[in-house]
Amino acid sequence: MLVWSAASRAAVAGEKYAFAIYCGLLLAAGVYSYTAVVFTNCASDHQKATTFQVEISGKHTSSGKYSSYYLELSPWGSYTDGSDYKISSTTYRSVKTGDLVSVYLYPGKWGIPWYDVFTH
Repeated sequence: MLVWSAASRAAVAGEKYAFAIYCGLLLAAGVYSYTAVVFTNCASDHQKATTFQVEISGKHTSSGKYSSYYLELSPWGSYTDGSDYKISSTTYRSVKTGDLVSVYLYPGKWGIPWYDVFTH
């Protein structure tokens, strides 16, 4: 973004809304930076996970243009109120309330914990 901004400085300088263009670039750079940190935190994390056996306390869907399917997980680890986890429609149909799932909690490459859920 910085290289593009420098390369197109002459073109942007003649624009009436140059400030807005630079604000847009700053916003885009922020989004890309955040995404890069999240991706590398998970994809580069090769540390051993802590495993929890967690009960499914419920299930729900969210509908709009597309449907989303969620498991409601009982309290585990630092999630003392439980947590919701987005899953596929196939997995949603194959599990029921009361089933156990394995939750793998990873420390994260950059120290930002993240987790993944697997059904049995």
